[in-house]
Formats: sequence, C-alpha cells, structure tokens
Amino acid sequence: MPTLTNFCNELFHEDHGIKATNAVVIQDHDPTSVDMETYFQQNNFSLTYLAGDVFDDLDLERAVLHRAESCVVLTNKNCQNALEEDYQNILIALALKKFVYKMNQHLKDEDKYNLKLCIQLIKPESKTLYYKSLNLDPANDQLIIVEQIKMNLLAKSCFAPGLISCMSNLFASAGAVDIDSFSKEWLKEYANGMGHEIYRVQIQENEFYSPRPLTFKKIAEICYTEYSAVIFALEIEP
Repeated sequence: MPTLTNFCNELFHEDHGIKATNAVVIQDHDPTSVDMETYFQQNNFSLTYLAGDVFDDLDLERAVLHRAESCVVLTNKNCQNALEEDYQNILIALALKKFVYKMNQHLKDEDKYNLKLCIQLIKPESKTLYYKSLNLDPANDQLIIVEQIKMNLLAKSCFAPGLISCMSNLFASAGAVDIDSFSKEWLKEYANGMGHEIYRVQIQENEFYSPRPLTFKKIAEICYTEYSAVIFALEIEP
C-alpha cells in the first residue's frame, strides 16, 4: 500500500508542526504489510484503522464519517483498468456523500451535510462523470486527476528540464536534511531545495489594511522579510 503509506506519512509529518489531527483509515482488509501495521501502532492515538466496507452504513458509522471535516478517496495508480478504478472511486464518493447527507440533513448549515471530498481519479474524462453523478454542490470537493497532472508535468519538463523533481520535492515533506554530508556542490543545493515546501495559508481580511489595502507586491515583501517565505500565488475569495 505505498499510496496509503505516503499519505499517512505526509499527514502526520513533523514539518507541519504540532496539530490535533485525527484520521480514520477504512479498507476492506487488514493492513497487508508489516511496515504499515507498525506505522498504525506507532500513531494509535491519532490514527485509527478499520477493516470494513465503505458501502455499509454501519461501518461508516463506526468511522464517525458524518462528523469528519473532510474525506480522502485514494486510487490505485498501478491498476490494470484505469476506467474501472475510476468508476469504483466515484461510486465510493457518492456512497460517502449519501451517508453524510442522511445523517446530517437535519442541520441548517449546508456544509455539515455536504461532505468535503478529495478524490483521486486517473482519467480526465472521469471528472465530468463525477460531476454529472452528483446531486450536491461540488464546490468544496477537490478532484486530483493523475494522468492530467502527469502529462502536464511531462510537457512542461521539455521546456524546463528538472521540473518534475523540483515539483515533487516541493509537494513532499523531506524533514531535516544533512546538507554537509554531501561532498558535491550540486548535491548540497539539491538537498537544500528538498527542505522547501508549498503551503496554503489563510490571511485574515483585517491583515490586508495597514492603514490602506496592501498590494500583492507588499504582501510578498512582508512574508519574505518576516518569515523567509516566497508567495507565488494569492487566491481572493469573493
């Protein structure tokens, strides 16, 4: 289960700081590797593994899914039939949404009964199928299309060699890297780059005024001066 292992390692990585994160993993079988079983034992206070069926409401109730902030549906990128894998994940997503809606529909807050999903799909055309199958607003859902990301990175790397390694390191937590252990200068630079990561940080509205509205250039200057961080994008929510 390399995908699940990497996901759990990233979720609880020390680079993200100390935070009260609780996660529940549900699959239709027991952990299939010794390393994964050991990992769950080491994180038993914040990570729970359930052997169950995601199409069974009793198992979803055991996982207390209706009280979760979000849910992640992982895919098997090495499967033989990508479309069949996507269809299965879409059915799982719909089953999760249906259960949460049934359990929380008495609440007035729409976000409480519309589960936020992060779902991995392999084929780009599966995104359209997911949206057509959903009766709820998918605005809060995040769809990760594996082949789309892969092809875009391959195309961009033709113009910028090394882009795939750069982006992979930025999206993955590497922890503390001993730069002095490398003898060659280019290896030291590469190891130093592995220590940099991309984070999405929310900025409060009142922080934009001091005393007049701040520009993107000024915000980037403050972040770089105060926190040694580089801002490359800013999302404005209406």
